[in-house]
Amino acid sequence: MRLAQITQNLLNNALRYTPPGGKIWLAVSRQGDEAVIAVRDNGIGIPAEDLPTIFDMFAQAASGWDWRSCARWSNCIRGA
Repeated sequence: MRLAQITQNLLNNALRYTPPGGKIWLAVSRQGDEAVIAVRDNGIGIPAEDLPTIFDMFAQAASGWDWRSCARWSNCIRGA
C-alpha cells in the first residue's frame, strides 16, 4: 500500500507543477530483484537548495513555487 501512496504523491506533484499542455512520463522497470518507478515531467522543477531534503518526511520546497502564479509561463525562471 505504501508504494501506491508514494507513486500517487509523485504523480500528483507532477500534475500540480506542470503547466497546461506539459508532459508527464511514468516508467516502471525491473533492476534485478527490485522494481524501479520513475516519474518525469517538464514542469518547474525543484530548486537546487531543496534537493537535499525532498525525501524527508513532510518536506516541502520553501519557495512555494507554483506555475499558476506566473503571469506568463515564459516569464517563469526555475528557482526565481
